[in-house]
Amino acid sequence: MPGRAADLIEIPDSLWQRAETIDALRCRDMGRFFQLMRQYAGASQMQLAIAFNMSQPKISGIMRGIARVETLEVFERIADGLNMPNHARIVLGLAPREPSHLDKRSLRTITERSHPAARTVAAADVVAGRRHLLAGADLHCRRSYLARLSSACRPGPRASPRR
Repeated sequence: MPGRAADLIEIPDSLWQRAETIDALRCRDMGRFFQLMRQYAGASQMQLAIAFNMSQPKISGIMRGIARVETLEVFERIADGLNMPNHARIVLGLAPREPSHLDKRSLRTITERSHPAARTVAAADVVAGRRHLLAGADLHCRRSYLARLSSACRPGPRASPRR
């Protein structure tokens, strides 16, 4: 049973290890991720809205697929609002909260497991969303890179039924 809106969301550690959670984060499917938060952590839309500094109708729209999260700033607000562990942040394409604990070899290993296309340390840095690399990057380049990265998560075109 969901708690009151002002209650903190208690997220079981097992949620971050679930294949469906990892898949939703990898594809940046926040609607699916929010549904998993409701199912496994009992989080209400209002609790999520408070944690992310968003409105409840916006959370509802994301969960129903009417709205999408597309900006890095909102992904970071979501990760920060949930106190997302570093491995989940990396799968989502964000920098770890404490990057000093990860050397380049560890970062490359984690990133290659979550994003098989990332085969070099430089690519791993971009996929992980390292702020110092993204800060100076051209917005168009970031959007096209993220579009290519997330295109693997989108279903292909559906064949129209013949009549």
